[in-house]
Amino acid sequence: MAGAFTIGDVTVPAGERARGTLTAVTVAGSQVVKIPVIALNGKRDGPTLLVMAAVHGREVCSVGAVLDAIGHMDPLHMSGRVIAIPVANPLAVQAGTYISPHDDVNLSPAISLSSDPQGSVTNRIAAAIQRAVHAADYVIDVHANTLQSIPQVLTARSAAADEHARRECVRFARAFGFTVVEDARRSTRRYATEMGKRAFTVELAGDRFMLDNITRAGTRGILNCAKTIGMLAGDPEPQAGVGPILEGDFAHADLRTNRGGFLRAHTEVGVFTRQGERVATIFDFYGDTVQAVEMPVDGYVSSYVCGYLSQSWAVCEGDIVAYVISPLTGDGGQPAPPRGDHHGVTPAAPVDATRGRPRPQG
Repeated sequence: MAGAFTIGDVTVPAGERARGTLTAVTVAGSQVVKIPVIALNGKRDGPTLLVMAAVHGREVCSVGAVLDAIGHMDPLHMSGRVIAIPVANPLAVQAGTYISPHDDVNLSPAISLSSDPQGSVTNRIAAAIQRAVHAADYVIDVHANTLQSIPQVLTARSAAADEHARRECVRFARAFGFTVVEDARRSTRRYATEMGKRAFTVELAGDRFMLDNITRAGTRGILNCAKTIGMLAGDPEPQAGVGPILEGDFAHADLRTNRGGFLRAHTEVGVFTRQGERVATIFDFYGDTVQAVEMPVDGYVSSYVCGYLSQSWAVCEGDIVAYVISPLTGDGGQPAPPRGDHHGVTPAAPVDATRGRPRPQG
């Protein structure tokens, strides 16, 4: 039989669940902002799974997915422990912003860096989440792209210690049931993988919308993973009704504009597109075409993200307007570089900066 375990201010006996606070910060005006935590302690020993949502404040459908998933779990019939952080960044959620407005720090890469528990307010939250990562064996970080996206999971397998760890990372990610994409930039998944955990980021398709089909897919995926690692009984369920799910492994890249104007998309997400085919057109306020945005590789548009921050498909020169994915090649999960003229493509490389204009994924 399992013993009690403690996370934040919560101590949970075996076979029970409890809720409390992972950490708390005080903001201007003396308001105390708590980071909620829900802990489930199975009656039998087993692995520890960390699931978290709302690292980015606009991606609220992730909250529904996590809460519904743990609502389906019964500690009396569980093996192991679940640490759920349903709102990792309440500062950004309250403001409806991607990153924390108090210090302009992106919580996702902040978690992967040496966050200072005596640093800025978001870095203090990141340090507390790092402690939760250390307590876990498996980590699922639930995010969400726009509605014009295919659902996907992002791995950082190239940061794993060896081939066995890479295979286990992919096995865990594939259990979720979405398209699997390698993207090892600085993030919770990267940090956890470097710590020897099995981790991935979920990108639901619906960011700020709390729609049943979106949250159900996230809930189903979390439960699938819990079954795969032996935490819950039963077999994983296939995903359905959430858009295209592509077989295989893929590499991620950002597609940027070279001219500003208005964007009209021609290619649907999840439809195979040849290199050189027109994905979108940028036109000016006279209606003249100023850029034909072409597919840089044989692959797929996985998400149209223009308007994620501005709520408009009027775009600036240099904006990320879409994500593209192509078949993954190379050893250790290293993506093949785009072929030919990149047409504004930026491979998704790890970044160390947490400030500035955010990139809307992961």
